Amino acid sequence: KKLWWADQNLAQLGTCSKRDGRNPTILRNKTSGVVHMKVYDKEAQQGSNSCQLNNGGCSQLCLPTSETTRTCMCTVGYYLQKNRMSCQGIESFLMYSVHEGIRGIPLEPSDKMDALMPISGTSFAVGIDFHA
Repeated sequence: KKLWWADQNLAQLGTCSKRDGRNPTILRNKTSGVVHMKVYDKEAQQGSNSCQLNNGGCSQLCLPTSETTRTCMCTVGYYLQKNRMSCQGIESFLMYSVHEGIRGIPLEPSDKMDALMPISGTSFAVGIDFHA
């Protein structure tokens, strides 16, 4: 059995032996701000949902909303197409700097998702240069 932990000072997530704290393993670095964790165990899952078979027909993420319904979503950098099941990569976006890092948003105002994973570890960036 494992103990899962989040260290706010070191900004890390990890595991160790639940019994004696041995075998510590760092799973992620740069994870500040974690306030809650829940471990998903496939063997402990009971019941059924509409995402079980073929990912509910979703090309990326399938989120069950009840036993018989689901919602498809896309990961960062993709948008959900009109069929509400398929994801397409965002081709044009605005990259901008903020106090704590660099972010990107789609040029389409109706799309509220991030166009790229926020880049942290920078501070007070006053200029951005991008080469594709």
